[in-house]
Amino acid sequence: SLTLPSGSLTSFYTIGSPRVGDPVFANWAATLLATVPSFRLTHQQDLVPKAPLIELGFLHIPNEVWYPYGHNNTDPAPD
Repeated sequence: SLTLPSGSLTSFYTIGSPRVGDPVFANWAATLLATVPSFRLTHQQDLVPKAPLIELGFLHIPNEVWYPYGHNNTDPAPD
């Protein structure tokens, strides 16, 4: 198992990350990231965060910040 020295992880951010592990890994990451600010930024039109498929056993790590449509929440939805 991977362990990090105390205080070595102060924050964690990803942008457009794919699903990175199985449920065991996702639970381990959630436990580790519960102690620091962590955000997984995703955009509605980005295909990468939708891969690999959940049906193949892959899950995301927490905590998702989802941007619909444009680059910020004030952009109109596409027609």
